[in-house]
Amino acid sequence: MYGIEDTSRRFGQYRWAELQLFELLGGWATSAADAQVVAMLAAHCHHDAGHADVFAGRTPAVAGLEAAAEPAPLPELVPMLDAARGADGTAARLRAVYQNVLPALAAEYERHLLVTDPRIDGPTVRALTLALHDLADDRSEGEEMLERLSGAAAC
Repeated sequence: MYGIEDTSRRFGQYRWAELQLFELLGGWATSAADAQVVAMLAAHCHHDAGHADVFAGRTPAVAGLEAAAEPAPLPELVPMLDAARGADGTAARLRAVYQNVLPALAAEYERHLLVTDPRIDGPTVRALTLALHDLADDRSEGEEMLERLSGAAAC
């Protein structure tokens, strides 16, 4: 089980990751040529914004821990997000996010769930479970979009 300071730091990092995804996917939604890709990215970036808000609310309000609760990079995701930002073309962007970033973020949330007792910290379990559900759905939809795009490219 994580202590208050570690929990605060982790939720700050989770919030950072979700805000990065919100900005990344939202930016791509404004420039994608395919209307279905635009709609998907727009929906997914709003999921990320919602997760960031939920995680901000899960940050312990304890004097002296304000800095730990601030959004800060999640080290494991930094290179993946950098690669996603540098990806060229819709399919490469989608692969970077849906095959790399989202699975890594889900793994972080799952590790946190494994050490969280729902009897003691039910709201944390609920927040992480909600985010995991959305990440799984978003990843599935992203994979389907990649298949559609690769099928269209083959025609």
